[in-house]
Amino acid sequence: MEPTLDEALNTLFGTQPATAQGPKAVTTGAATGAITPPQSGSGPARAQFEDAQKAMQQGDWDKFRKAMEALKHLLANPST
Repeated sequence: MEPTLDEALNTLFGTQPATAQGPKAVTTGAATGAITPPQSGSGPARAQFEDAQKAMQQGDWDKFRKAMEALKHLLANPST
């Protein structure tokens, strides 16, 4: 667990913190409002994020909740 989201992502995915210009690794899709995670890394957290995003797009809020809970657990406990 890290004090900031940028530090947590850096720890999980090995990315560099965003520059003063703003975050470059995370963007939003104009048409869907979807968030695109950093492209580096393909671990379990990324898979959970993608599951949550798919469930959100499909309007399956129970599946979305479960995927977000699993993602929170992975981010809080990256070694488990």
